[in-house]
Amino acid sequence: MPLFTTDQALALARGITLGQIQQIRARRGLTRQMLGEMPPLLLRQLLGRLRFHDLPRMRAAFRVDQSRDHNGIIPAGAFISAFLQKHAMHPPILAAIAGMPTGPRAAALAPGPVPMPTAGLSPSHSGWTALGPGNIGGRIRSIVIDPSNSKRIWAGSVGGGVWMTSDGGSSWAPVDDLLANLAVCSMAMDPSDHNVIYAGTGEGFFNVDAIRGAGIFQTLDGRNWKQLSATNQGDFQAVNRLAVSADGAVVLAATETGVFRSADLTRQSWTPAISRPGAPIFRQMGAQRGASQPIPGLGRTGSNSRLPRAIRPLSMHR
Repeated sequence: MPLFTTDQALALARGITLGQIQQIRARRGLTRQMLGEMPPLLLRQLLGRLRFHDLPRMRAAFRVDQSRDHNGIIPAGAFISAFLQKHAMHPPILAAIAGMPTGPRAAALAPGPVPMPTAGLSPSHSGWTALGPGNIGGRIRSIVIDPSNSKRIWAGSVGGGVWMTSDGGSSWAPVDDLLANLAVCSMAMDPSDHNVIYAGTGEGFFNVDAIRGAGIFQTLDGRNWKQLSATNQGDFQAVNRLAVSADGAVVLAATETGVFRSADLTRQSWTPAISRPGAPIFRQMGAQRGASQPIPGLGRTGSNSRLPRAIRPLSMHR
């Protein structure tokens, strides 16, 4: 077997392009000699995976299969039913701060240490300042700031629910640690009433550790949340983005199965605005500030509006 000293020589010998050689070496960590001695069948398999190396749909389908019962179905509302049954068997300890066990009473009843009531971070670095919560780990996919009071901030944690600060980040507390689902992936505030906020649950971004959601939750005062029962179904298991019209009349929800629209104030009626049955859709909602474009069913967007658009997974690359 000849000794390959350059990628060009290796590409010529194996009958593939220089770019393919460089991609395989970068992704697989293989040496030139290993590629030179590789059987042709294995090399063809590696070339095929250069285009579809992530396979997000297959991974998502595998996760869905794991959630099926012995009859091969995922019953709607099963997570909520299990949650209620669990709490009926083991009543939760009443919390002192929005669902988080704190204070002397919680310390007396808890078998171990209880969380601090605030994050209390004092970063020593310059530039970005950590606002917390520092006593809870995880990823944050959504942040909402009150336009009329910038010290009021809500942060959506994928595994920890919604957290709120009223002092610009000096202290944080969970708004409701007993939500039926804590996988908050998206949030949106009603521009006409800053106490009305929507929180979408469930991750639809094909990550391996994605958490399944249970629809959309709403608060009318910024603290007390309730599930919108009409969204407790399969189309809202992963709510990636939310958007509210300027007058608060219309709410758009981008999920794995399409974009849904609600125009009634109770949010009990949702109709498909963009639907792709049988094909998962990766969506982003966002418009450049100052853009003005018409949206079917929503009207013309302004500088503070959101524009939905659907993107197929195969058009996205990482």
